[in-house]
Amino acid sequence: MMEDHSLAVTEPFFNLKPRWPHAVKSLFHLLQMPLVALFGYRIFSVRLLSLLGGCAVLILFRSAVRRLSAGEAAPLFAAILLACDIQFVYASHFARQEILICVSICACMYLFLRQDGMLPRQTVIALSVITGLSIGLHPNSFLIACLCGSLFLTRILVYKTASFRQLGLYTAITGGFAAVFIAASFAMDSDFIRHYLAYGDSEFDLLIPVTGKAAELGAFFQKLWYGVSGTYYLPDIKPQLLLFPLLLLCALAYAAVMRREDSVMSQRLAQVVCAAAGILLGTVLIGRYNQTGIVFLMPLCWMLFPFFCTMFGKITGRAVFAAIAAVVVWSSAQNVRPWLSQSYETYLGQIANLVAPDAKVLGNLNSGFYFENGCLLDYRNLSYLSENGLRFDDYIRQNGVDYLLISDELDYIYSVRPKWNTIYGNTAGYYEQMQTFIQNDCTEIGHFESPYYGVRIQELVGSGKQDTITVYRVNE
Repeated sequence: MMEDHSLAVTEPFFNLKPRWPHAVKSLFHLLQMPLVALFGYRIFSVRLLSLLGGCAVLILFRSAVRRLSAGEAAPLFAAILLACDIQFVYASHFARQEILICVSICACMYLFLRQDGMLPRQTVIALSVITGLSIGLHPNSFLIACLCGSLFLTRILVYKTASFRQLGLYTAITGGFAAVFIAASFAMDSDFIRHYLAYGDSEFDLLIPVTGKAAELGAFFQKLWYGVSGTYYLPDIKPQLLLFPLLLLCALAYAAVMRREDSVMSQRLAQVVCAAAGILLGTVLIGRYNQTGIVFLMPLCWMLFPFFCTMFGKITGRAVFAAIAAVVVWSSAQNVRPWLSQSYETYLGQIANLVAPDAKVLGNLNSGFYFENGCLLDYRNLSYLSENGLRFDDYIRQNGVDYLLISDELDYIYSVRPKWNTIYGNTAGYYEQMQTFIQNDCTEIGHFESPYYGVRIQELVGSGKQDTITVYRVNE
């Protein structure tokens, strides 16, 4: 985008895999651009925005928790605990949009929680602007709309501290932002709607009935519990999966039982529970059960933790707080420990020993920060060879590929097909052609092992299996 001076471009590493431009993530990329301009195109630059987003979450989170607990210490310790949550750490250190969506979630929660009476007009407008701008970050901005919608309805129907007119104003302003992003998307792609829906359906089965999506919710949490993932890193979050339902149930019970005796606190607690319910409902409606999306619930649930501890009394509550905090911090440390000896720069250095950065290569996308723009072609293009009337050798010659960076992971994907077809396509359509081409038209110039970066399938990462990358030079 920066080199072409246009937001209406797609990734150069996909030239057969269908991709179409749209404006839904344009704000996210615009926020990344000054950091890339300042620090260069490297992993630090694109991840710095996520780290800044994580800091913003902690500030907004602490402000929101102040509305749910007495004193200054509890909000601070809750923020420290969130900062130690491994899923939050993960989201704050990867160049993805989830943590910025969390910024919007915490901002909206703070705006709702600071107003116990009727919502002022300016608060409704602020909520609309936050939701609207989030559309430029990621399609998961829909979850923010679900969160706000659930809170508006709770305040309208139960607590009488909002009105349908305010909900209509929120919807109108948010809809205006959506119209702008949709219009920009049509300017980039005149067939935007069809292409966007086709991509969502092919990658994530988003067009199946809602009942079918709802049936997958239990399986989603089961995968989180057992650490079942595709190519997304999935840390062990069993302590959180046990604790968070308890927090939500206790808060809901208190809000119901103490609605009259402690109306202010019960309303605040009920809003946090309804916000979490709104996000879960939105996730079901979208139907994209992405493991990284579990982080959207983390700030909401940790908001309830200080109040939960006060239910045990002052002394016992502190002991409960300390015990659970120790478990969470220990669990996070165990997740981080295997990576302390690993270096992405070492992985890129292993590639640099064999291939120049301006060489045209076919390889794994995670080597992209080494090669110059337009030099890397991801091997997920290969499953689209047949529908484009190409053979493997045609694709290599037509694109002027000089080197092949072939991971043993491809052998594994082929051997267990069709298990990974959803992510990597049907390897049966090109694997044997590739092996023949390597045997007859390539020269091996070296290989290296990379247990953590040489594979992307999470069940193989760090296992010491299928982690060899062999570099072949394409013969003249």
